[in-house]
Amino acid sequence: YLEPYTVTAGQMPIRQGDKDRTLFFIESGTLTVHLEDVAGRMKLAVLAPGTVIGEGAFFSGQPRNATVVATRDSALWALKYTPFQELSQRQPAIALKLTLACAAVMVRVPPEPPSASSPKGQRWWSGGPRPRRSGAACSAAFGEGLLRSPEAGR
Repeated sequence: YLEPYTVTAGQMPIRQGDKDRTLFFIESGTLTVHLEDVAGRMKLAVLAPGTVIGEGAFFSGQPRNATVVATRDSALWALKYTPFQELSQRQPAIALKLTLACAAVMVRVPPEPPSASSPKGQRWWSGGPRPRRSGAACSAAFGEGLLRSPEAGR
């Protein structure tokens, strides 16, 4: 179900506005999340191993809402939507666990990013420091069958 996906420094596995429903898990490396608008590009977060990225577009089917750039060579795992649908049919408990874990990540991520013209240092979320976008709970599903190929269950 998961496919290895490597990126080198400077590559963008996710581009704002793209219609792609791939969910990524960071195994190694570092990536940054950027919001792009008419005023330019603003860095929103630095992502490390154990983080899940792309969950918003993966589950909503909407275009990507930010760009993700590798700051150094990185190893990711990619889960495309069609294999996820197959996983849901063959291993519903695993698919449900993955969905619930990713939903927990999404509710911790603020829904409205700042614009590039927001005052520097302005908080655009409530409740203190920006929540970490850790996907460790989603990544835990690795050990629960996501690395098996769809053919293995046949």
